[in-house]
This record gives sequence, C-alpha cells and structure tokens, in this order.
Amino acid sequence: MKLKILLFAACSMATVLANAQDNAIDLAGTTWKLVAQNGEKTNPLTGQYKLYTQSHFFWYWVDNDGTVRNGAGGTYTCAGNICTEHVSVALPPVQHIRGKKNVITVTLSGNQMHQYGVMEGLAPFNELWEKVEEANSPKPERKKKNVL
Repeated sequence: MKLKILLFAACSMATVLANAQDNAIDLAGTTWKLVAQNGEKTNPLTGQYKLYTQSHFFWYWVDNDGTVRNGAGGTYTCAGNICTEHVSVALPPVQHIRGKKNVITVTLSGNQMHQYGVMEGLAPFNELWEKVEEANSPKPERKKKNVL
C-alpha cells in the first residue's frame, strides 16, 4: 500500500513538473532593452540589453559611446512564469555575481517584459524591459581604418 502511495505521489509530481515546463514562458530568440529599474526610468543615452536563446541568456550594459561596460550570462530555465538564471560568465566589473542564481518572476505583455526577483546575496530588483525589434537593434559605430 505504501508503495502504491509513493508511486502515485511520484507520478503526480512528475505530471505537475511537466505541465509547468509545458506552460513556461518562452523567451528564446528575444532581445530586450531595460527601460525602468526599481521604479526609475533608465538613461536613454546608455542601454542595458538582455538576450535569450533556447537555453542561455546574456546581459550587457553599453555606455553612450557604444562601449560595453558590464555583462554576464549563463544558462536559464523557466517553469511557468518563474525563471532561474545561473550566471557562469561575467565581465570584470561584475565578477562577484559569477556562480550566483537569479530567481525571477516574469510577466510578458505586448512588447514589454516585467521581471522582479532577487539574486543570491543581493538586493531585490524590479525591472521593466521593452522588446528590441531587429530594425531598432543597436548598431555599433565602426571606426574607419586608414588604408594607405
């Protein structure tokens, strides 16, 4: 009898987890620009961007001359609207977040993504992102080379 209850519980849990995965928010193939953080609008002359593939994410910050100043990335999974990011790479200014887990509640509405959560050991955050359409994606300026 105990074995039947244990098997039933295991099957029920597997079904719940499979359904959560099936109903997970799909971020793959999207790029987002941060427009507000913790209730404050971001500086329009600079930009923070977040890109998602099927299994990985990368966040980076660009200053007003197009120089990348910060960035980090790694893998992520989503179950329903809860996404967990595992940071495995980070540029020197944010090396302290490497190896940390970021648990985020994600809501999509039109071209906006609302993310709130907390990264291990850091303060909670509340962010509003807007989807970057390909025609509006940032194009870095290229310096012309002098060729003799």
